[in-house]
Amino acid sequence: QTPQAPRAPQAPRAPQDLQAPQDLQAPQDPRYLPDLPMKILFIAPDLNLTSSTASLYHLLRFVRNRHHQVALLTPGGPLLPEFAALGLPLWQVPFQNHWFLDMFHVNRFRAPLSAWGPDLVHVYHPACAGFGGELARVTGKPYILTVHHAIEEGKTLALSSTLPAAILTVSQAARENLVNEARAPKSLISVVPHAVDLEIFSPVPRGDIMSPEGKILTLGGLGRLEPVRGYKYLIEACRKLADQGLRFQLFLAGEGSEESRLRQLVEELDLQEEVTFLPLRTLHYADYLRLLDVLAVPSLQEGQGQFLVQAMACGKPVVAFASGGLCDCIRDGKTGYLVTKRDVTTLAARLLSLLRSPDLRRSFGETGRRFAEEHFSLEEVGTRILEIYQQHK
Repeated sequence: QTPQAPRAPQAPRAPQDLQAPQDLQAPQDPRYLPDLPMKILFIAPDLNLTSSTASLYHLLRFVRNRHHQVALLTPGGPLLPEFAALGLPLWQVPFQNHWFLDMFHVNRFRAPLSAWGPDLVHVYHPACAGFGGELARVTGKPYILTVHHAIEEGKTLALSSTLPAAILTVSQAARENLVNEARAPKSLISVVPHAVDLEIFSPVPRGDIMSPEGKILTLGGLGRLEPVRGYKYLIEACRKLADQGLRFQLFLAGEGSEESRLRQLVEELDLQEEVTFLPLRTLHYADYLRLLDVLAVPSLQEGQGQFLVQAMACGKPVVAFASGGLCDCIRDGKTGYLVTKRDVTTLAARLLSLLRSPDLRRSFGETGRRFAEEHFSLEEVGTRILEIYQQHK
């Protein structure tokens, strides 16, 4: 019998309607045939515009395209519709601030999870570690935990009574932090970076926004507007760029708790004409990166810097603070520049040198693209993750 076309994804269900997704009960859908090698349940927190959410989106696509079955459990978030559009089985469970401790939801989800029968649970954020670990324990399934960022000093991972089969983290700096600060078992930790889909994030020449003699240079940031992202220092550096007579536009794409304070700083520094806030609410932002001449990542703490690597894959030079895993992603003076954290003067000088030199931007961009191809390919990183799944399922 000829397989029928897959049905359109169903809207996420409220917790009282939790059941095995209908998509999984459709034997005519070749993606969900029972003899596929693995079934992986992913658990993630709110789906906001973060590097971990972007990484999850592309990993889900990769694993499914390699003919494994995948499903996602999440409280929701503004990017939920984009995940639902993938056509994957999806459970939406509205947990609260400490939702990983809520055994009520663990017990409610136990039956539908058992009905689906995953081989393994991938807990895709430390905020889900307690809930995901307990869910894996009560269903007798192994689980893997991914940690995307440094754990704050004095804090530990909120694990369940069952340790994960493996802990994945995105850089050597994040691994050292897990061992030294969070006291995570060293033997469980593997470094697996966030991957980049090199077909989606690829260089495409952009036309000048204005004629060459009046061209406006574009500088950008991408991600949540939170204090740890350091955009305060980028705006202060832009004041120095303007004082040098440079014509430019800074785009800050994202939303967050710091937005009102950043807008106030822009007014105080008289940069209303140079700085634009973009409330980006999509994972389809490759064209935004291609628009830029330079991406700035002034983060004070960073596990890897997924947006930075994606910009390099688009052939864009980058300037970042020398923070955590960012040091593993930039070849200083070759793909971009690393600057001491909070050093606004040097940050402005590095940005100015790139914005004033098309040849330097082109050289850094070409080298950055090759670096992304060599170290962050979705094909290679995704295959490694599948091998870890096979090892622990």
